[in-house]
Amino acid sequence: MITEDLYQNYLKDLLDGRRSQCLQTVGELIDNDIDVKRLYVDLFQRSMYHVGELWENNRISGFPHSYIFSFHPMDSEILVLGHLDTKDVEKMQVDIMLLNQDLGNLNRELHKKNAQLQDALDHVKTLQGIIPICMHCHKIRDERQIWDRLEAYLSEHTSAELSHSICPDCMEKYYPEEDDDEAE
Repeated sequence: MITEDLYQNYLKDLLDGRRSQCLQTVGELIDNDIDVKRLYVDLFQRSMYHVGELWENNRISGFPHSYIFSFHPMDSEILVLGHLDTKDVEKMQVDIMLLNQDLGNLNRELHKKNAQLQDALDHVKTLQGIIPICMHCHKIRDERQIWDRLEAYLSEHTSAELSHSICPDCMEKYYPEEDDDEAE
């Protein structure tokens, strides 16, 4: 009979990777003439469900393994054969590969969209096309058909910061006395 203590010890050994101890427990149960169905249901199946639940809830890590067991009565003994079910492992590897490909495709699409958005953002504050400007006062007509000073238009439509200065021609024209002082 598989008691709760025996099951908990077997599960602990299984989770700690003590295979020889697990085999010894199973061997002792077989030596005590345990019913094969009880062995499978009460120990193997129950522990595998528990391990699967722990793995799904990220309480243990590693790669889940599936095993195929076969039970063969031999005289007064039961021969238990088991091997790793590689079909599940191979399927998981294929699933992981496909998920990685999907992730790579999504990553490329994301980079492409980001580049498109960055390009659009770069053009948002860039002046393009023909801008109507008065040939006398140099005011600019905006999209609302309002004539505004060049500085106001540039501040509103670009990310440029403006600073006032004076060119040499205007210095000479509007401040001739300043120009004379510098010559002396």
